[in-house]
Amino acid sequence: MLTRTSCRINAGHYTALVKTSGKWWLANDHKVREMSEEEVAKRRDGYLFFLRRK
Repeated sequence: MLTRTSCRINAGHYTALVKTSGKWWLANDHKVREMSEEEVAKRRDGYLFFLRRK
């Protein structure tokens, strides 16, 4: 899931939430940290979603 933070149409900062091996990770520039399922579920700033069918 990509997220975007900005009020302006021509600017913004993007982050990514990635689930791999059953864990969620937040990638924000050069910082990456693990997130809990609860933290991810509370997010309401999803901008673009990539889904994979199993």
